[in-house]
Amino acid sequence: MSDKRTWSNPHRDPWNAPIANILKAIDEHNNEYFRTGNPWHLQKAVMLREYLVELKGWIGRKERG
Repeated sequence: MSDKRTWSNPHRDPWNAPIANILKAIDEHNNEYFRTGNPWHLQKAVMLREYLVELKGWIGRKERG
């Protein structure tokens, strides 16, 4: 068995779609910030990135057992 991480496993599968959607939301907030200069969008992008870091850490810990 390979130590290489795969994108599809029982721990990760349920989270792939939500992660993709959160990444899209981050992109939209960044676009709105650059378009309008409204700092609220920048703050929300930062908040979502921090959440993704926590979520991916949690998924990694589940994968390792």
